[in-house]
Amino acid sequence: MPLHPPVVSEETEDRVGLAFRAMAVAILLGVAVVSLALLAVRTMLLSAPAGDTPIAATAPFAVLLAGTAAGVGTAAAVTWALLKPVRSQYRRGGLSAVSGFATIAGMLVAMPAYQILGRAGLVGLTVACAAAAALLGRRLGREGTPA
Repeated sequence: MPLHPPVVSEETEDRVGLAFRAMAVAILLGVAVVSLALLAVRTMLLSAPAGDTPIAATAPFAVLLAGTAAGVGTAAAVTWALLKPVRSQYRRGGLSAVSGFATIAGMLVAMPAYQILGRAGLVGLTVACAAAAALLGRRLGREGTPA
């Protein structure tokens, strides 16, 4: 009987750095997508008259829901794609789900951005997140992993 536990994974390289960078890129892109959706909602509400229509029955609400889902989905899909060198689908899937849910926490930054700077704050947040994701993504590409 062996005295050491059996090998659980065939991974021979440490992929922790790749995982963290991939998740950071994905979360930043997810927050950028959600911020863009919030910008669209705030723009739609500029011309909307005050009324008795329940908020759930309006187009801005639908855009908000779709934009949030798109941001979460973007983060999960980007993480999955960037973690292609990781052979374990379980690990890729788990980290993709974590990235998706972390996008929800990350998008909370949009509230103070809008409250302090208005729609310009949402534009700035979108651009900053997209630019940071692009810079981190280029670093992933230079290190020989698929970007």
